Amino acid sequence: QEREFDMVVALHTQGQEIYWNYRGYEPAQSERIARRLAKAAGYKPVKLGGSDAGFKDWFIHDFRKPGFTVEVGLGSNPLPIDSFPDLYDELRPLLLAAVEAVAQEEI
Repeated sequence: QEREFDMVVALHTQGQEIYWNYRGYEPAQSERIARRLAKAAGYKPVKLGGSDAGFKDWFIHDFRKPGFTVEVGLGSNPLPIDSFPDLYDELRPLLLAAVEAVAQEEI
């Protein structure tokens, strides 16, 4: 809470999905940004019902700013460490799209 972040992206594994909402507290632009991130990585944006207790949820609730949980990769948990280079290549365009969203003042 010492820093004023405009947006958060929490990385989890796995499922190639992006969760972007929290009980109606998310700002209006959250869904649009989620679609942008999903397009960048080939992931699916998902509106959750009944999600609680995650970092994204806390951030959205307390700050009313966009927050996203990105379920990186596909496979069995834990994903093997040797898959990291491929996961990074998969995720990099999404992370750049997140930075661009903030830089272009979509937030």
